[in-house]
Amino acid sequence: DYLFRFACYHTESNQYLFINFHHIIFDGSSANIFFSSLSKLYHQLIINDSLTLKPLTYDYFDFAYWQRNYLDKLIRKQTSYWANQLRSIENLNLPLDYERPTEQAHQGKKIIYALPKQWTMELTHVATQIDCTPFHFLLTTFFVMLYQLSNQKMLAASIPTKGRYTNELEPIIGFFISNVIVDFEVNLNKSFSQLIHT
Repeated sequence: DYLFRFACYHTESNQYLFINFHHIIFDGSSANIFFSSLSKLYHQLIINDSLTLKPLTYDYFDFAYWQRNYLDKLIRKQTSYWANQLRSIENLNLPLDYERPTEQAHQGKKIIYALPKQWTMELTHVATQIDCTPFHFLLTTFFVMLYQLSNQKMLAASIPTKGRYTNELEPIIGFFISNVIVDFEVNLNKSFSQLIHT
C-alpha cells in the first residue's frame, strides 16, 4: 500500500489535483500544515517568486528516533502503571440490539451529527456557569450515559490528543496522535456539577 499518492486530472474547463495520504504518516494537524505549505508555494509560483518554505528544526525521523529510545526505557514501567490503574475497571457491557456474532466482522455504521449553533452557544454558557470547558461537560455526560446503559460505576475512555508536545513538533508532517486514558467513577451521591469537578 502506498504511503501517499497524487494524481492530476484535466477536463475541458478545469484541472483537479487528487491527494491521498496513508493515515500512518498523516494526522489532522498535518493536513493543515500540508495545505498551508502547498498554498504558499502555489502563490509563489504564480507571482514567479522563488519557492521557499521555512526550514524545520527537526523532522519526523528525529521524533521517531527520540520516541523509540524514550519508549524502550519506559515501556515496562508504563505498562505496569496502567495495568494497576485500570485493574478495577471491567469491560464495558452495553445492551445489544442483536446477538454478537461468533466472528467479529467490524461491520458498523458511523453517525455524524452537528449540534445547531444555538445548542453550542447554550452548552458553552452552561459549562462556563459551572466552571468547566464544553469538552469536559460533554465527557462527563458521556460517562453518565454509559453508566445508565451499563450500570457500571467504574468507567474509562481513551481520548485522542494532538501529541505535539513541543513547539518544534508543530510544523512537522507526520502521525503524532497519542491517546490518553481517562478513568471515571460515577458516584450517585454527587450532583452532575460535582461529578464534573471530581
